[in-house]
Amino acid sequence: MNQTSTSFRTRNILFLIILIIVGIAAIAGVCWYYRETIKSLSQPTPQTQATTTQDGTANWKTYRNEEFGFEVKYPETIKGIEQYKLLFHEFNPGSQEIFAGRIGTADLPGLFLIGFTIERKPSDFVSLDTYLTKIEDECQKEIENGVAGGSCGIKEMTVGNEKISAVVSREGSAPGNTAVTLYFDKGNNLFLVNYYFVQGKLNAGYADEEILFDTIQQILPTFKFIESVE
Repeated sequence: MNQTSTSFRTRNILFLIILIIVGIAAIAGVCWYYRETIKSLSQPTPQTQATTTQDGTANWKTYRNEEFGFEVKYPETIKGIEQYKLLFHEFNPGSQEIFAGRIGTADLPGLFLIGFTIERKPSDFVSLDTYLTKIEDECQKEIENGVAGGSCGIKEMTVGNEKISAVVSREGSAPGNTAVTLYFDKGNNLFLVNYYFVQGKLNAGYADEEILFDTIQQILPTFKFIESVE
């Protein structure tokens, strides 16, 4: 009888111990799961964002001139007036020029968007600021003498990644017509970029002036030097 009672108590104790162990394990598991859940919630979830860089000039043509060290991009056609095909034309330079070219159309030879010229520096060239001031003074004299109308001045502009000076002249004979020439001091030469517009629109004499002017503003930032012009 005593043996049976002792055996029964032993089994009860073992069963109780097993229950305690299982209970402790269950509690430990619940605590671990709770801790890991809190940890995962407190950390930011990495998100993969698909960033698409839209380059509007990706399909444009590139004119690159290794000899004179510059390049510029331009569209083959102009959105909205696709009938005009754009090309980069090179011309025979003048007596003081060593390069002349422009972005224009094959269909309308008189229509061009941006011109590019490289000139030899004059013998009395001291600095670009002095040179531009002289041009501005000559322009003002022409206005005073009635040779030209409007006004002209010098302002800073940013083209590509370069901040440069530009001579801006306004012709009074055709109100609102403005010519802009950007000047770059490059070694022994002056690099000129010029374009024309009328009151925020291209002065081309065509109905699509605003579209063409917008195209100029898209082309200018693609212009850059790839080496020093000598």
